[in-house]
Amino acid sequence: MGRASWMLLRAALLFACSAAEVAAADAPRLAPLPGEPYLLAISPDLLPGLEREGRVILPSDATAPGVAQGLVVFSQPYALVWRLLTQTERQREYRTELIEITNVERFENGVVDRHGIRVLFVRLTYHLRYELDPAAWHIEWSLAPNYENGLQHVSGTWDLFDLEGGRTLGRLGSTVRVGAALPRSLQEAITRNKLVETLDNVRQWVDSGGKWRP
Repeated sequence: MGRASWMLLRAALLFACSAAEVAAADAPRLAPLPGEPYLLAISPDLLPGLEREGRVILPSDATAPGVAQGLVVFSQPYALVWRLLTQTERQREYRTELIEITNVERFENGVVDRHGIRVLFVRLTYHLRYELDPAAWHIEWSLAPNYENGLQHVSGTWDLFDLEGGRTLGRLGSTVRVGAALPRSLQEAITRNKLVETLDNVRQWVDSGGKWRP
């Protein structure tokens, strides 16, 4: 799609199923909000990068300090995107920093997964609680209480929007703080840089129907 098409698009408009199978949640019946009005609200300077690369990192938001945010355009329809992203235990298929991810708990609207990563030759383990809101096409995660967590803070969100042509707009937000060993400004810079790789990889993984590997 050319820049003129993107401008026309803007001018025109803005990780559910039964508790036993939450990690492969079926798409809700109601469609997500259209993505065109959301694109209309962001800086037009960002649209060429989104068109060219299929993803773009959003500027830092003063109302959400420390949160790295990006947009990605999936070529797949929102129902498939939702189904793949809610299979949280499959993240190792596209996230190269993960050395382990195992589901340890399921509940009515989500799961708890154990994550293992390696930082400076040290293995760190933490547990994320994922909460799924199918009605809002929203996935949210944070460190799970009452579990071992080797990181100071982890949180994030996925929001999905419907785009014309059977495509889906995804907005990913992420915050990671390792601990006092690294200044917060450096940790935020690392998170933003890692977000680029994550968006590229998840787009290729989803667009391939979960078959692509880095």
